[in-house]
Amino acid sequence: PFEVITPPLPMTALEEIEQLREELRQLKARGTRESVIYAFGLHINPEVPSLSVQTILSLLRAFLLLEPWIRAVSAIDLSRRVSPFIKEYPAAYRRLVLDPAYAPDLDRFIDDHMEHDGSRNRSLDLLPLLSHLRQEEVMTRASQERLIKPRPALHYRLPNCAIDDPEWTVAQEWNRWVLVEDLALDRDSLEALSREYLELDRPMLGPPGEEWLERIRAWRG
Repeated sequence: PFEVITPPLPMTALEEIEQLREELRQLKARGTRESVIYAFGLHINPEVPSLSVQTILSLLRAFLLLEPWIRAVSAIDLSRRVSPFIKEYPAAYRRLVLDPAYAPDLDRFIDDHMEHDGSRNRSLDLLPLLSHLRQEEVMTRASQERLIKPRPALHYRLPNCAIDDPEWTVAQEWNRWVLVEDLALDRDSLEALSREYLELDRPMLGPPGEEWLERIRAWRG
């Protein structure tokens, strides 16, 4: 098998995932770094606390701000970085979403998302959630629509799968996602960091680099 899928689990059952991880490790399961062709990843599908566009937009903004830091501290494997599965969002879409003045209704948000992207191959894939909300529109405009499974959850697919490493746990990756949720709830920090990112993001020079990673480290305290 190349993939292990669980049914939806409450927070109180997350220990079962660690038990499964350890049993698979003892059975010699192999992780991302075992081979250059092993672009294995850990996928997390967190249920959204609300289906409002404000909640979805806040979570997306928080993720876009933290993604460079998560990529750095997670040491995303080369086989996954060069694969098509966890591409970053286009720069123009990041700038649109992070603009504090951007306040779309749900239809406008979905339209903008599909116009700028429409691919499920993103480190944070919104298409399962958006198709749950507007299935016909999303499916008719998305690429690989047959692979999209509508559900009221985000599809976070950035982390490596280091299941053969005895020091690695699913909790490490989950806790990085929790930082995204924390930032999404901190409206003042979310707006301030969005403005700072846009000031550092120069189209001719590319997205912010080490300076931005230091800023996120400072935010984490």
